[in-house]
Formats: sequence, structure tokens, C-alpha cells
Amino acid sequence: MNSRDTIRRNTIASMKQLVTGCRELEYIEHKYEALADRVMELQEGGEESISSQDIDAIENLWKNSEMIQRAVMHKSLFYLLDSYEYFLNRIRNTFKPDYMPSIEDILRARTKSNGIEETKFEIESHPFIIYDVGGQRGERKKWIHIFDGVSIIGYVASLSEYDQVLEEDRNKNRMQESLSLFEGILSLVWFKETPVILFLNKNDIFQEKIKKSELGRIFPEYYGGFDAKEALNFITAKYEQCNAYQERSLYIHVTTAIDTACVRSKFETSVKKCILDSNLKTARSEPY
Repeated sequence: MNSRDTIRRNTIASMKQLVTGCRELEYIEHKYEALADRVMELQEGGEESISSQDIDAIENLWKNSEMIQRAVMHKSLFYLLDSYEYFLNRIRNTFKPDYMPSIEDILRARTKSNGIEETKFEIESHPFIIYDVGGQRGERKKWIHIFDGVSIIGYVASLSEYDQVLEEDRNKNRMQESLSLFEGILSLVWFKETPVILFLNKNDIFQEKIKKSELGRIFPEYYGGFDAKEALNFITAKYEQCNAYQERSLYIHVTTAIDTACVRSKFETSVKKCILDSNLKTARSEPY
């Protein structure tokens, strides 16, 4: 699937998720029910699968429906893509026949990881292979055979997910699930001394969300209110506590995915530090 189709799928999925949220929360607005039904029947494909009337229906619901806006206000109670607002505000442009996605469009799009994707690259003549594994629960059983020989663990956690639920389980908070998974990975015997690079991502969304959605609703032990710095420090500490082996290096970076230059710089800096630490450790262990 190309980027254009992925973005169009995300746009349709965003409205379908909002309609689903309305129905789960029993938000009813009779004059928009026919449009909502129409949206729920849409296939999340490319331009061939959606008509101008379908686009009108999505845009009408997004701009005019009170039940949709109520659902937005309570979006932590159901699954919704982070970039729903970005894509729905651009639906007219997205479904133009000559639409070409921008870099930001592509970076905001979401595609589920299936299986394991392998990428090879070099940093200062050191060869590396990145294994990108699926984060969904059903994908995790596929990881086990790549654990042997792993030099560095890279873990990406979304800061903005602190008040959201899993797509697979509406009763499970996304950040609590992420913390549990991170702790579980770091407790594996294979990784006792493996350095870890943790990216606390989507800081841009987090900074806006924390002004309205208090972290203490999900983590009762947090008392910092709507203060973004306090909330970020609390979340960072939560992930640090998952590192039970103090001899293992843990590098933490706060990032915004759409700032690719910053992410690349922080990643390369941490990898170089891991290489240096590894070389120093090897040198110390060798006899004189």
C-alpha cells in the first residue's frame, strides 16, 4: 500500500472510530444518523472506493455534528487515531485525484506493523540491522527468534497515549500497557546487559493534551495537575523504574516524530555512545 492510500484509509478510519465512539457512549443525534450509517459502511480503501457524497458525509459530520464533538471531548474512552483531527481537517485535499502527500502527511499516518521488518544501515562504519517488530499484542509472539545477538534495544513509547485505550482491549490503558511491555522486555535474561534507547515520542501532542486531560485520572499517585513538565518527569520516572538492572545503560529522549532530523540526531548520538561504552567494557575485560 502506498502513502496516499494509507492516509486516505486513516481519514476514513478516524470518522468511523468517532461514530463508533458515539454509539458506544450512546450519543445520539437523529438528523445525522443516516450520514453516520453511510460512513460505517465505507471500505477504508483508496479513492476508487469513496464517492463525493461519502466525502460530503464525513465532512458534514466532522464540522456540524454535536454528537461527534461530544465524542471528541471524551475520546479517551474509545480507540481513536492520534492524527484524526489533522486528517479530517484535510479531507477535501486528501481525496483529490492529483493529491500528493506531504512529508508531514506521511509522518502522521499510521500503519499497523505486521511481522518483522528489517533495515540495514551503518553509523561510522559500524554495520547495524534494525528489526522493526509489531507492537500489537498479536504480533509479540513473533519476536522471540530475533532476541539472540541483539546489541541495542530501541523502544518507542507515545507520551500522548496516557489517557487512551488499546484498540484490541478497550479496558486497557495504552500507557500502562506500554510500561508493562517495556518492563517485561527488560526483564528477559537475553537483555540483562543490553543498552536501551527509549524514545518518549509525540511530545507535541502531549504538550497540548496535558493542558486539558489530567494525568492523575489514570495514575492516582501523580499530583502535578496540568503541569506539562511535572507530568513529563513523572512519566519518565515510570519508564526508568522498569530498568531493574542498574548496570544496564538506559538512554531516554523526548521526541516529536515529525521532526525527523532531531530523532535521527538523538538516535545516532545514543548509538555512538553505546558503541563507545561497549568498546571500553571490552578493553577493561582484556588482560594486559
